[in-house]
Amino acid sequence: MHLILILAALIAACSLRYRWSVPRGNWTRRWERSLLLFIFPPLLLLVTATAILFMGIEGQMLGFQILSIAEGWLSYLLAVTFLITAVFWCIKLAASGILFLKHIRSFPN
Repeated sequence: MHLILILAALIAACSLRYRWSVPRGNWTRRWERSLLLFIFPPLLLLVTATAILFMGIEGQMLGFQILSIAEGWLSYLLAVTFLITAVFWCIKLAASGILFLKHIRSFPN
């Protein structure tokens, strides 16, 4: 079940990203659509992986038994690996941004 949830989120995220077309309409509508197509797919994957992490290997969330059949380790490890990779990239990008700001601030006015 977890693997189906991961695949559904991945298909939805990819289909949203590939739905891009030439922007039309006013700037407000363009901005909202661009922001949605840029932010929503990775956010959907992060939320799905976090939900799987909290459900656990056996499909339990907050102590309630969701499925009586034990879930496999593959989907759980896939979600944990994705979350660890996402945290690593966030830390790396934050450190890069801090170093860039320090470099910019070293220039004279």
